[in-house]
Amino acid sequence: MKKFGLLFISLIFVNLLIGCNQEKVPGNKAKVKKLKNTFSISGAWIRPAAKNMNSACYFEVVNNTSKPDTLLGAESDLAKTVQIHETFNSGKDMMGMKHVKVVPVKANSTVQFKPSGYHVMLIGLNEDLKPGDTERVTLKFKNRGKVVIIAKVKNNR
Repeated sequence: MKKFGLLFISLIFVNLLIGCNQEKVPGNKAKVKKLKNTFSISGAWIRPAAKNMNSACYFEVVNNTSKPDTLLGAESDLAKTVQIHETFNSGKDMMGMKHVKVVPVKANSTVQFKPSGYHVMLIGLNEDLKPGDTERVTLKFKNRGKVVIIAKVKNNR
């Protein structure tokens, strides 16, 4: 019985420690605070597409450090060509895409790679990308070097 009581108290203590590392965001569930001096890439996903077609990879780069970095490019065995693109308004309510050579990632900032914004373009797929698949994409940064991300193939909008 003493062991059960000790286990119960330990569980409460661990729950309190975890709760101290979370902040409440109105309208959302508890969110883990972003750690200082970290550089991370999260939320990676790829649109489904058939072999020989094009797709795009999206993610978020969070740079909570005092040092800026620059995304220089990307590579993957998924496609014949892999480029960083940006969607832009080409006038008269028309949207276009253009290849960009680099994407700056300022110190203490977040850069979103999302539909209608920056994205990694996968041109001429070497295989079908079906929802539920997970795929590797390598991002090349000026200071951090190569960073491999795992992206889930899914129908997001």
